[in-house]
Amino acid sequence: MAKAVILAGGQGERFWPLTHAGFPKYRIRFEGNRSLLQRTYDRLKTVYGAKNIYVVTTAPHARFIRKELPKLPRTHLFSEPARNNTCPAIYLACTKLLAQFGDKEIVSFFPADQLIQNQPAFKMTLKRVMRLAAHKNILVTIGIRPTFPATGYGYIEKGKALKGFSGTFGVKRFVEKPDRKKASAYLKRGNFYWNAGMFTWRLDAFFQAMCRHCPTVVRLFDPKKAHASYLKLPKISIDYALMEKASNVALVPTTMDWCDMGNWDMLLDKSPRDSQQVYAEGLYYHQDVSDSLVVNQTNTPLIVLGLSGIIAVQTSRGDTMITVNDGAVSTSASRAQFAPGAEHGQEGHVFRTSNGRGATDTPQITVIGDRAAVTDALATAFSLMTPEKRKGIAGRWKVRVVDP
Repeated sequence: MAKAVILAGGQGERFWPLTHAGFPKYRIRFEGNRSLLQRTYDRLKTVYGAKNIYVVTTAPHARFIRKELPKLPRTHLFSEPARNNTCPAIYLACTKLLAQFGDKEIVSFFPADQLIQNQPAFKMTLKRVMRLAAHKNILVTIGIRPTFPATGYGYIEKGKALKGFSGTFGVKRFVEKPDRKKASAYLKRGNFYWNAGMFTWRLDAFFQAMCRHCPTVVRLFDPKKAHASYLKLPKISIDYALMEKASNVALVPTTMDWCDMGNWDMLLDKSPRDSQQVYAEGLYYHQDVSDSLVVNQTNTPLIVLGLSGIIAVQTSRGDTMITVNDGAVSTSASRAQFAPGAEHGQEGHVFRTSNGRGATDTPQITVIGDRAAVTDALATAFSLMTPEKRKGIAGRWKVRVVDP
């Protein structure tokens, strides 16, 4: 039976403050109690079976994986000595699986933090993928039919149809994340697909291709000295190292509902929303608000008044992020470190603040909206609290007003 390997790396900086070093993106809970990683595992279990699923991650993340997937055998968790991008991680996993199962084993790789909501289409796609990988010396990738001119995804241009394998094609080229004009042209032409970052191959096909196109990794990595040699490997993605260079790459297109959850806008787009297109979670109150996402992980209310296109996140660690009109927070911005108690005001359309120490003892109510409406908002916030809570904070609540 084919093996599935989940790639669980990265910090998910674009989802600050919800994600951080101790809570990477794949741990986000979405529509219930199952994290993105757990949903990926559940999805793969229906295709590969639980005993054929593995995870590769960095050493600091191993404890997170064990917490998220307590039934995963310890021998199925491959730990990288350092964070080295996808090519070294995939090479490490393939080397370990080669030693156990031989070079005819089929192995598939999947990111841990993607959201796929059409399970039948996913299973049907993988059946075509594994059939192709089993019968040909080929590297198979999955392409998602684009539904809008996305600039945050890489693209794959479809080549000629492969004989004897219905619904599969060669690959003409891989394309880096395009600008809006090029993305619109790709959408119109109809022969470009989003690069889903999912790969399948027989191990012999993979190692032959690596020897030809990425000999540096092959030469430097020594399974007998895995830790020391891994640290010498270049930090390079599997796309750059192999997929863009190899001539034996095949594309299996699919129309499954897929999202790589790259930023807050994508999370909002995939979230269940009310009639005003608002997704809200936690203790909150909103009035005259539309097309917005509100997440509050604290025990005091987050209030949003009279705004559209807002993304507001308040965590129990004491961090707050508010974006207005544009939910895309740059990686550099979300990585910013803040001094204790710092109020950084607006930077473009992004308001960020962190107390640097986690939540304080003083209850704090955050109101986002017109300052003139604060009095009514506070009355509403007070009414949302339990009698015990109102009694506990009487005379000592702190109010912060953000007026975009």
